[in-house]
Amino acid sequence: MYTYIYKVKNVLRDFILISVFIFIGFSGANAADGVLSVNSISIVKPSAIANSSYADGWQWIFEVTLPTSEPTLRMRFSDWFNGTSTIAAGDNMRYYSQYSSNASNTASAAYISAANTYGGILVFATSTDSSSTAPGIQTLIIVETKVPLGAVGSNYHSNYGLKSLPIGVETSVDFPSGYTDSPSSYSIDGGSNNNIIWHKNINVSNGSAKLFSLKLKKTGSVADSEFNNLVLKVDGVSIATTTTVNNSHEAIFDLSSAPYLLTSGLKSLEVTSSVGMYSAGKNFRFSLQNSNAISAEDVLVPGIPLAVTSNSGGPANNLNSANISINTLILVTATNNKVNNSVISDGTGVTIASYTMKAYNEAAIINNLTFSPSMNSMITADSLNNNLPNVSLFVNGNRVGASQTVIAGGNFTFSGLSNDFIVGIDASTTVEIRADIKTINSIAYTAGSLQIDMVTATDNVSGYTSGAIRSSTYLAGQRMTIAEHGVQLANNPFSPPIMTVNTPLYKIGSYIVTTSSVDGATIASANIYIGGTMVDNQHVNNMVLKNGNTILGRYNTIFSGIPSIIPLGLSLAPSSSVTLDLYLDVLGDAISGESTYSSMYIFGSTLSSGVTILSPTINGPNITLP
Repeated sequence: MYTYIYKVKNVLRDFILISVFIFIGFSGANAADGVLSVNSISIVKPSAIANSSYADGWQWIFEVTLPTSEPTLRMRFSDWFNGTSTIAAGDNMRYYSQYSSNASNTASAAYISAANTYGGILVFATSTDSSSTAPGIQTLIIVETKVPLGAVGSNYHSNYGLKSLPIGVETSVDFPSGYTDSPSSYSIDGGSNNNIIWHKNINVSNGSAKLFSLKLKKTGSVADSEFNNLVLKVDGVSIATTTTVNNSHEAIFDLSSAPYLLTSGLKSLEVTSSVGMYSAGKNFRFSLQNSNAISAEDVLVPGIPLAVTSNSGGPANNLNSANISINTLILVTATNNKVNNSVISDGTGVTIASYTMKAYNEAAIINNLTFSPSMNSMITADSLNNNLPNVSLFVNGNRVGASQTVIAGGNFTFSGLSNDFIVGIDASTTVEIRADIKTINSIAYTAGSLQIDMVTATDNVSGYTSGAIRSSTYLAGQRMTIAEHGVQLANNPFSPPIMTVNTPLYKIGSYIVTTSSVDGATIASANIYIGGTMVDNQHVNNMVLKNGNTILGRYNTIFSGIPSIIPLGLSLAPSSSVTLDLYLDVLGDAISGESTYSSMYIFGSTLSSGVTILSPTINGPNITLP
């Protein structure tokens, strides 16, 4: 047992060697493998400055022998002591070795966290042995101490100890549950998500391990491209993802940038994936083929891979999932949201929900569908405000099944559909729910919202060829807001030229029709009144209605107080407009001081909901002959 004592001053650099206590933790290694020992200690920096800097602290080089069978080393130190004052070993000391695989420099050094507590592990390979003849691994370790600010200049001493360990003695990782999942085979639906495609229990004992990677191999007839969004989970928690299976039929989960800590105990390790629609009628399985397909390290022995085993020590080979087959019939459904989520008050046969269905591998027969209505704050002048009449199911624009009245709070079902409702292979089928936006007493709903959800069914779908039975899934419908049609007629301001006699096609009015984003419109007719003394005295005639240069209609003779009805048949898309300009011929016998004016209202219906449009009467300017 030897003792070294060091003297430190705040600024002066001097050193007095007195003694060092040596504690060696023998581990029981065979002498032929070498015995843990400190062969020599060289002093590199014998004096220090009390400025909390390793660069200005003490430094030594320990020449150490490690047993070949125990190529990992940990060190501990007591606090530095001068009889009255102490310099803590914790957070002031570190060690490293250029020959270590995991702590080769100051950036990766092992640190002392507390007095008389072993610090981090240094790992050494036999290839770094500096002597080919001496037993064990001969290596060099650099030990450094920084002296904190305010330390009292004096003579200090510390005790130290070393400990070597075999690699992997403290932690083991084992798959205890056998080579093939139970049950050994089962089926899933194609076009579905979050399917468990591989599952194993893994047991971590005698410590903790870090998981760096996992690689699974796919076999079977399902194409690699049918697997997407693969997720690796531990006890149900996602720890890594990979987008696809690569061209080598492998799913690789790389955690090297953020290794996952596997604490001691039994864990559930599983992989989930989305499986594509075109996998119908095929099969697959995933396998961890050998121990090289999983990379883990002992937390206490970084840099050295653990030998992952199976069945308590056996080779981790061919750890298979079950043989998973894809059901023959695949039916995929989705909500088909409208760009505009409004429906027109008082509308008839309005689409209030829309879905898309698509079958793969074989056509699907839909025998029945059930829906759930949600009616929210729907306002009507009727005392009955909890119903929708004429609720119908449409498939690709054709009604199937009987129409019905739906009451809020209860589901409604279209049954007995069978051959009237077939979803073709690879063909998108549009499924709609249509209804009147009014009560059973034909009183319009003027505000509120409604939503129709498709309810999860049981055994309501059958394969057209195979007869295989499936169930349609829940789908939330789009919430639809009840709104007015928003079609408006207004004056289109213009500056009339000075009126003169004998003027053909004199412009006396301009109107504009606009539609809202809720719906388009069909303008069936324009109803026009021409009034004033010029009409009373029959000094104008030949009324013409134009859109730009296009004549929409005309009346040769005009009578005061009697409307001129001009059929139009104009179709306007949502958020569009059309201008209607009105002209008269001013006759030669017109008299100065006479005047004329126009007024108009329009009649029509909304494009998709069939709501009647009858605008207010809009008056144009009154124009006087100078």
